[in-house]
Amino acid sequence: MFDHLLANRLQGLAGEAAFKTLAAANRLEAQGKKIIHFEIGEPDFPTAKNIVAAGKKALDDGFATYCQSQGVVKLREAIEKHIFQYKGIKTEIDEIVVTPGGKAAIFYTICVLVNPREEVIYPNRVPVL
Repeated sequence: MFDHLLANRLQGLAGEAAFKTLAAANRLEAQGKKIIHFEIGEPDFPTAKNIVAAGKKALDDGFATYCQSQGVVKLREAIEKHIFQYKGIKTEIDEIVVTPGGKAAIFYTICVLVNPREEVIYPNRVPVL
């Protein structure tokens, strides 16, 4: 009924391939097969207690809102210092972006390096398990 209102690219949407792979791996695991998970980047060990405590403290201290889109300023300052101390590379804080995962970093990198009408070959098919 509303097909004429939707963009053609909608036909290509199929969900996140990594989560389809995770579901397939979980089915195999349920059958008793040993699986080493590499599909969604989630560790197979618990978060360290000091990190959990710091997260709880941050929430208790009111850090429960969005930060700047480039990431928390203090973290970016620490990264800037670390890069200079260990790599000898002088950066500016505005040149540092902290992302909530690898996909955003890959996307931003492609946006910086690739111009309109240039081609990027990126595998989007996951082998069937």
